[in-house]
Amino acid sequence: MLRRLSLASFLALLALTTACSSGGNETILSLDLAVAPGRLPFTGGPVTVTVTSHGLGNNSALTLTAAAVGGGDTQTIPLTAAGQGVYTGTVTLPANPSASPQTWSLTARGDNSFSQVNVSTTVRVDGLDVPPGGDDQPPTPDL
Repeated sequence: MLRRLSLASFLALLALTTACSSGGNETILSLDLAVAPGRLPFTGGPVTVTVTSHGLGNNSALTLTAAAVGGGDTQTIPLTAAGQGVYTGTVTLPANPSASPQTWSLTARGDNSFSQVNVSTTVRVDGLDVPPGGDDQPPTPDL
């Protein structure tokens, strides 16, 4: 048991030494995610994504993954640095020909040498509106 405590102490000291030797400039990463619009018509369309990062660093990259909830399509795009910790991008969500709305999960991922963070939100693509009793067939004439 004494040996395990010594090893644990050594590992804690090693981690502290490594953090201090990197200059102490690394900070814990946090991300804020905003999307516009948050809801699209059944035709789908572009969604603008803005991520504000804190602690990401100058040479890091952010990516955005859009995934259909319940399975199906997935897209991953890089986000472009716009300055002062802000990253932007546009993802185009496809049309939804079904009568049910399709929810998409948008997840931004960033990491620095100290931490990794994912932040998510959802966007809804409305379903194709079919009138009550409608079956997409032309009406039959009265006889």
